[in-house]
Amino acid sequence: MKQLAKLCDEFEANGFGQLSQIIEEQLDDLVTTYSYAWVRQAMTEAVEYNKRSLKYMRRVLSTWNAEGGPDAAKAKHEAAVSSQTLLYV
Repeated sequence: MKQLAKLCDEFEANGFGQLSQIIEEQLDDLVTTYSYAWVRQAMTEAVEYNKRSLKYMRRVLSTWNAEGGPDAAKAKHEAAVSSQTLLYV
């Protein structure tokens, strides 16, 4: 419960909008489904990419879940980016 309260405080402090009972319940569901650590990382990523919404966080969490976690998803993304790097001569 302490973690959820902290997450709710961070949600508002990071500019996601005003916290309502519904949003608090949705955050709680995300923590139950994925984990506090993942939800917090997804929130951090949303802030970094200026995509401050629960919809974006859900999409990130879903992708991480499908790809084996945040580290696996990041490695897959970096591999895709490096394979697309063009050399200009």
